Amino acid sequence: MLEFITAKEIAAKLEGTLPAGFSKFETLTCHSAEARRLTLFDSGTLDDTTKTGGKGEDKQEAYAQTLANELSEHGFVAPEVKGYIGSVIADENGRTRRTIVELSDGSEHRHMHGYDVKKVFTPKP
Repeated sequence: MLEFITAKEIAAKLEGTLPAGFSKFETLTCHSAEARRLTLFDSGTLDDTTKTGGKGEDKQEAYAQTLANELSEHGFVAPEVKGYIGSVIADENGRTRRTIVELSDGSEHRHMHGYDVKKVFTPKP
């Protein structure tokens, strides 16, 4: 049975299980580095899509950013969370990471290597 849990619940489960100084986290969750949909596929747009935007109830934050913030709230000293832009594809060992990035116009960039679309998030104050 699948279990769906929030970033806060993940951080709470890890608290006390890993040392507070543990810092390297990675989420293979699809779109975990996206705060908004991509419109173009270039380095500036890739960076922009990861940034938190909006205010109040319209605020959008990348899942990896939320997880980094929650890990910090649960006692991890300097967590770094890697997230991915697009849909993640990994081999059975979790090693070969490629993604399919879909733009807002419906076009796709297929089989991008993870290092092209992997972003690292640290807690925000």
